Amino acid sequence: MRIREEEVSAIMLDLSEGGLSVSTSYNIPEGTLLFINFTLINEYAVGNERTKSMLIDAEVRNCILIAEKEYRLGIQFNYMDEENKLAIRNLVLMLYPSRGN
Repeated sequence: MRIREEEVSAIMLDLSEGGLSVSTSYNIPEGTLLFINFTLINEYAVGNERTKSMLIDAEVRNCILIAEKEYRLGIQFNYMDEENKLAIRNLVLMLYPSRGN
């Protein structure tokens, strides 16, 4: 993740078309604008569709202390192009088919 010019490391816990949650050692306040940079790896896809690098404009919606110096952030995507949305949607539906109902 990037906040202004600072790179912040985090581990992705959950992903959807609308946003994601991450675990990080940074206490990032609600309302903070950031860019999420990650590579989506879809083991079920073939060829060039197997990996997709994404840079997404987002906002921290909540920050919860879950352990000493460890926070869970709920992050909402502010803008994402249709190609990235489709890649995330396809991966989520493959991993969790019941979410498509």
